[in-house]
Amino acid sequence: MEDDGVGITEEILANIKEKLKMKERETVVEHIGIYNCYHRLQLFFEEKMQFHIHSAVGKGTSVEIVIR
Repeated sequence: MEDDGVGITEEILANIKEKLKMKERETVVEHIGIYNCYHRLQLFFEEKMQFHIHSAVGKGTSVEIVIR
């Protein structure tokens, strides 16, 4: 999935990726949709799933989900 919006800064993107590693839902205040999708896919597919977020400020953001 991708968009051509404003994009996400490297700092915010790093923060999102760090929060995806956390198990406690209470730690996530923003980006709940990304967190929810990631953890639901992880629960179902476990190690078979890869979740990649790429973004460039001014160019947009893409999320790549790979299931093997």
